[in-house]
Amino acid sequence: MLITRTPLRISLGGGGTDLPSYYRRFGGLVISAAIDSHVYIGINRTFTDDYFLKYSELERVRKVAAIRHPIIREALAMHPVGPSVEIVSLADVPGGTKFAFTVINTSDKLLPFNFKSGQTYDFEVVDSSTGQEVWRWSRRMIFSSQVVRQESIRGNRNWVFEVTWNHRDNDLNVVTPGKYKVVASLATQPPIESDAVTFEVQ
Repeated sequence: MLITRTPLRISLGGGGTDLPSYYRRFGGLVISAAIDSHVYIGINRTFTDDYFLKYSELERVRKVAAIRHPIIREALAMHPVGPSVEIVSLADVPGGTKFAFTVINTSDKLLPFNFKSGQTYDFEVVDSSTGQEVWRWSRRMIFSSQVVRQESIRGNRNWVFEVTWNHRDNDLNVVTPGKYKVVASLATQPPIESDAVTFEVQ
């Protein structure tokens, strides 16, 4: 068995400029740093005539071309070491994309918001190319519906709401790599929405 350990990195600036569609036209510059968390890849020989892959999903296929995970598929196409191979991917941090929504009261007075259910906030991910909703945080949540309430942010204070999206759509299918947009909102009537932020799933 072979096991590798690679530090994870965080992007400090220039994210997206390392994509061919951008740097071939404008050049690119990415500033990033490694952190004290790692991703582990384990490779082991098996007694079966196939490829057994374990990451956020399980795959068991007989041909490299049938592998759904794009990075593993291309790596095995460049370095044919199988079949009869088991590959496992683990990380110190959970997979997915973390979203944070901050609502700031810049005044010295209470800032009230009226809600008509137990839900306070939401996050929606849409496909950048089609504008269609891919995932909504509240879709699988249950909130009390017969509630009328008022919540207020104190002067010069803020609310912060955070969620992690696991890159699955509303039907729990893994989304394809590409560009997406996220919009956060307060569940007031009408909802108060943030500006859309574009990001990429690789």
